[in-house]
Amino acid sequence: MSLPEISSNDLMDPAGLHKEKSMWDLYLLSFKFPGSKVNWAGFFLSFSFLFIYCFHFDPGIEDVSKNIRSTLGFGLSLAPAVIGFLVAGFTIFVTVTKVELFNYMALRRYENTSESYLKYNMSSFMLSFIHYCAYILFCGVLVIFAQPNGPLVLVAKGIFSWLQTYIDKNYYEIFLKLIFCFFGAWSIYLILLLKTFVYNIYQVLCTTVRWSLESS
Repeated sequence: MSLPEISSNDLMDPAGLHKEKSMWDLYLLSFKFPGSKVNWAGFFLSFSFLFIYCFHFDPGIEDVSKNIRSTLGFGLSLAPAVIGFLVAGFTIFVTVTKVELFNYMALRRYENTSESYLKYNMSSFMLSFIHYCAYILFCGVLVIFAQPNGPLVLVAKGIFSWLQTYIDKNYYEIFLKLIFCFFGAWSIYLILLLKTFVYNIYQVLCTTVRWSLESS
């Protein structure tokens, strides 16, 4: 498969492929490229709805705790299964894509950035992996350390009880409600991120076909 020539202005240095040294670097890299507005809109709308529920209708602390546990059960059943699908899909995609296409993407600059097409395409995939890994870690911490009267719960209650002696108000319930708002909104965001992952595979394949047709 022949590919279009790359102009000198769009030619990237292959040494830049090794700039990212950690998953955190890969996460920051994703912000250099256009993101999905739908995903962020879904996150903020979900957070807003849950925030209104928690602070306008003012459910009790027991109800909020039950909602967190229900969301936790949903997340633990969803995330491990989905990340298995993501790894399998990404492995198949990398296997069937020709090496020369990866080489070409590594040398061609992505529009209006200092990064290559390869990093643009790979960062969109890595963003999904990073979020799902972080989500599973967050769920694991809640399951192990935040059970009723678990270490995190006792520490949080102790800290807010100590603060109450200075600010004359216990903010533990507010803290718990904010955790629920974030956790619920993040769960919705992950579902939307799965949609983006599938679309990115489609987009990369279409780009491959387009470059092939342009060069013929």
